Amino acid sequence: MWRREGDRLVETRFARAGANASFTLAALGDMAGKTAAVNAAGGGAVVVCRQTHGINISEVLPQDDGREVPESDGLFTSLDGVTLGIRTADCAAVYLFSPTQKTASLVHAGREGARKGIIGKASARFENPAEILAAISPHIGKCCYEVSTEIGKDFGYYFDGIKLDLGRFIISRLEESGVKKENISFAGLCTCCGGHDFFSYRREGKRAGRHAAFLSIIRQ
Repeated sequence: MWRREGDRLVETRFARAGANASFTLAALGDMAGKTAAVNAAGGGAVVVCRQTHGINISEVLPQDDGREVPESDGLFTSLDGVTLGIRTADCAAVYLFSPTQKTASLVHAGREGARKGIIGKASARFENPAEILAAISPHIGKCCYEVSTEIGKDFGYYFDGIKLDLGRFIISRLEESGVKKENISFAGLCTCCGGHDFFSYRREGKRAGRHAAFLSIIRQ
């Protein structure tokens, strides 16, 4: 379950299971720069990635502390105390955590990455997808996401001829990968029409700021 704590959202079930999952709101500022994201994460060991709307997922190792991983739209680690970070502005952040395997993955799932299979690729990194806890951040909702037929046709049922339901498409990919429906936490908030809490590329264009999504395994 997502809950607001000050100027960010946190996923409470992750916290009970041994991981911190959060999403910054617009009041914390634009997270496009690495320094802003590191500060919002609270400092410490933070690894972010330079996103390309692709499906590359990079494993985070001890030597990656403080690094910005190039050409990657997802991060994966078994290290505790290291914060994974990605940035969004209408795309979804998808958080994955295995409480028993003590592994975590955070991916940037926009239209292109979701279509190309980044959800299945991330889920396949886990030994037992059925035990994965998954969470989906605020993102552009079907209410606001008009796309062309040329784009929408690749999403089947989740495109109604005018609008694309990116969130439900992501849920379907998680379930197809073996994640249990009851283990998926869906924020259900639209970044485009959800008000002043959110940045939106669809609404604001190139001047839109970026949110930061963070995921870390709690150090025992």
